[in-house]
Amino acid sequence: MWIASCTKLMTAISAVQCVEKGLLDLDDDISTVLSEWKDPKILLGFEDSSGEPIMQTAKGKITLRMLLTHQSGMGYGFIQPLLEKFVDYRKNKEEACSKLVRAQLHLTYLKSSLKLIFSID
Repeated sequence: MWIASCTKLMTAISAVQCVEKGLLDLDDDISTVLSEWKDPKILLGFEDSSGEPIMQTAKGKITLRMLLTHQSGMGYGFIQPLLEKFVDYRKNKEEACSKLVRAQLHLTYLKSSLKLIFSID
């Protein structure tokens, strides 16, 4: 069963309750609780000759506020062809896709609303 966005409301409520209790801060680096986001990478494209992805280390940090307002830079491959190509590349290399940020952090809300989707499983 595919529930897609149905869990976002519960996740957001739970996260804000943690903020209210002082367990999390909206503007702290999220990697303190999600260690896989310690050094997020930005996918710039792919090398023409080798097909290897061109990655850049993000200049900023990802915060809970950015996750909750769709401004973290995360996205889905079925919406963004470049991400889909990266997912296929990683599948071919038998690696899990975990640290990918499609665009530089601190994107505008409009761009985030159109292209980026928040998901924590």
